[in-house]
Amino acid sequence: MNSCANEVYAYLLARMGNRFDADDVFQSTFLKVRRFLPNFRGEASPTTWVMRIAMNEASSFRRDQGRELSLVTPEDALPDPSTDRMGYDPAQAETVQDITEGMRHLPGDLRDVLYFFYYKALSYEQIATLLGIPKGTVKSRIFRAKQELRVYLEAHRDRRT
Repeated sequence: MNSCANEVYAYLLARMGNRFDADDVFQSTFLKVRRFLPNFRGEASPTTWVMRIAMNEASSFRRDQGRELSLVTPEDALPDPSTDRMGYDPAQAETVQDITEGMRHLPGDLRDVLYFFYYKALSYEQIATLLGIPKGTVKSRIFRAKQELRVYLEAHRDRRT
């Protein structure tokens, strides 16, 4: 648990959108880890195995709650102008906000691959293993996610101007 708890919690916080739900899913994840640890065959790394359980628990939570999960990216917190040595860039802050909003509009399968590819810097192979899908599917989902995000951002930019 100590080796991957921070990574799992960061993912759940991003996926759930608030600490209350992330805490609930985090707890249920590690209860399942403890319960199913004797069944762990070692075919994947322990972190990958635990992250997959967390993803399943997040999906179950969504189904049980009957609501869509937002994906809050680590960049959601805008930089504090007083602590930023380079100066606060409102255009960049607006872009980060737009991308975050665009990510929230993506279907869950597309959001997850983008999250793991861009924010966790996982390779196609690592994402495929984590999600239990072929590498080609990861590539196509990233491609589709970027297309949908681009369309959203272009439409959003048109509405703003």
